[in-house]
Amino acid sequence: MNALSASFSAMAEQLQAASKTFVSATPGASAGPSLDPSAVLAALNELSSRIDKVERAQTMLNEDFDDLRSQMDRLSTTSDSRVQSSAASEIQEEHTPKPSEKRTPGIAEEDMEAVMGRVTTQLETRIAELIENFRLDQSRLYARLHNATCTQQKMQIKPLPMKNGKTPANFPNTKGEFEHLTSCERYEYILKSYDQPIRGDTAAKRDACRVFLGLPPP
Repeated sequence: MNALSASFSAMAEQLQAASKTFVSATPGASAGPSLDPSAVLAALNELSSRIDKVERAQTMLNEDFDDLRSQMDRLSTTSDSRVQSSAASEIQEEHTPKPSEKRTPGIAEEDMEAVMGRVTTQLETRIAELIENFRLDQSRLYARLHNATCTQQKMQIKPLPMKNGKTPANFPNTKGEFEHLTSCERYEYILKSYDQPIRGDTAAKRDACRVFLGLPPP
């Protein structure tokens, strides 16, 4: 699980680096019509390199998930000796008959199966959560990369899909509209739609939305 978490962290860092690289090399609204072709080409090459790294990270994560599935298949037929030993010790202690008690044959074996069943269920649930989060991040990748290029107020931004696959209602169409929402509740609504924490004043909530959506600074 530690290796899997590290893979997720590495992929998130690559996504952030890709967005920042493109934004830092892309002229803003005040830059006027003049563009430096070499700077734009360098930014595109760097962005392409970052995206390649993200795709490689995704491939590695898929391999990790396949490995976890194989482990689950093995776990369903064979018990891990350390877990079994620990569970057996615990059960033996719980069910060691006292002088005044009469021991029921087979109770330890039945409880061992129950413990192993709980361990297996918990592991399966955790793996399912990781897979779902990974797929959700994948579905949001290209919208974030698009938003990272929106350096002018009139540029259209893309909403990220929510857990149910839909997008928030009344999502702002352009970067300018996003930056100038008239009520704090609109930013709160966006954060809540993506299960993000809601903290601070209007400016703090706007910043939190901007970072989550992958938008560059105003």
